[in-house]
Amino acid sequence: MVVGGYELDANIDKSISKEFSWWDYLKTKPVSFKNEQFWRGSSITFLDTDWQSVIATVNERIYKIALLKEFPAGTAHLQPSRYLEIRLYFAELYGEPKALPSPALGGIWGADFGNVVVELKGLCIFVFYTSNNSSVLKP
Repeated sequence: MVVGGYELDANIDKSISKEFSWWDYLKTKPVSFKNEQFWRGSSITFLDTDWQSVIATVNERIYKIALLKEFPAGTAHLQPSRYLEIRLYFAELYGEPKALPSPALGGIWGADFGNVVVELKGLCIFVFYTSNNSSVLKP
């Protein structure tokens, strides 16, 4: 799966990515895997909207591509329709989501490459593409 200039299971392209600073690591979730790193990716256009990207790697191989769209106070009214549009987009691609444990979790869709998760948090929408290739997570 390719999202923007990033491909699941491929090596990270350091020319378009910057590793998190120590401060960024302090503010995010703890590292889950040996040799796991997080990278600030380039801006990615998805459904006619620019998204921030964060790339997760193990041994510099991409296992997760995260997209983040923040809706500042002046544009917060656009969030519900954009959220619905994204959910419908993935439902059209992959069918009904296999899990909806909470209203904030827009869905988890299984795909041949792994899964897609859509999540709503505060004034942000997140889209996560995750690889099912377990060899990426091995040292």
